[in-house]
Amino acid sequence: MTIFREKIPGPIVLLDSKRKSESVVNDYFVKYHFDDYLANCSIKQITARIIQKVWVYQNKNQLLIKTKKHSEPTEKLKVAGLNVDLNHFKVFNRKSDLKLSPIEFKLLLFFISNPDTVLSRIKIATEVWGNTNGATLRIIDTHISNLRKKIEEDPKNPRLLTTVRGFGYLFNTKSKREAEG
Repeated sequence: MTIFREKIPGPIVLLDSKRKSESVVNDYFVKYHFDDYLANCSIKQITARIIQKVWVYQNKNQLLIKTKKHSEPTEKLKVAGLNVDLNHFKVFNRKSDLKLSPIEFKLLLFFISNPDTVLSRIKIATEVWGNTNGATLRIIDTHISNLRKKIEEDPKNPRLLTTVRGFGYLFNTKSKREAEG
């Protein structure tokens, strides 16, 4: 399925007529790298979600403009010890490809676009998934855990992507710079 993901330059949305259990849906995301899962939705809901996902893919550079001091979009970005290739949707750490799934990549872009800022699960769900339903809020924790496993030196004691109990998550670029300096 990884080959399938690499051949699709845009979003992949899994449509289902009946909602599956949360564990099955989480397995779909982890195993097949889908961008979204929709169950028992109307054509209007499906269309709105696909339009939102296509927009994210088409505007990937614009998501990061506020992270740069100049106004021109960049194709590569270095932040907190990570090298982000915006054209190929890849992230490298010391020259090895971290092999992020599309949703992990979008999550990381969202955190990079909001450095050193506590982001609530609702804010993350709204900006990355486009909704705040209960399943999405619970899936956020799974995706953040998976992202930590790839970007952190010690995922059980994260320094880049930390939890702020009772509030949300923080992409902490300051501690990484201090550790490297």
